[in-house]
Amino acid sequence: MLDLEKLLNEATQIISKADDLKALDDHRIHYLGKKSPLTDYLKNVGQLPPAERPIAGQTVNRIKQQIHILIEQQVVILQKKQIAEQLASEAVDITLPANAAFAKPLPILIAISATVSA
Repeated sequence: MLDLEKLLNEATQIISKADDLKALDDHRIHYLGKKSPLTDYLKNVGQLPPAERPIAGQTVNRIKQQIHILIEQQVVILQKKQIAEQLASEAVDITLPANAAFAKPLPILIAISATVSA
């Protein structure tokens, strides 16, 4: 059980330090994937005495759930950070005058100026 708590503490520290979604996905695979230490521990639960199996299984499932929640929270944080960075880099000042190369007079204004000048 101490190994599992140590694993949870390690995962908490590493996941909270992840700075991009790719690294976070790598950590998810490491801690929750098919070859993770938790999966290995679950495979060995069957070898424990029958009285210890339910407790061990519940403990592993609780730790897996906590790691999963940590990863989801970090994903939300990183997505918000990514959106904020994207908005900051794509900011447009709408108070600036339009670029003359792209601006065209409105058809109604052309018609009005044609009738006024005629």
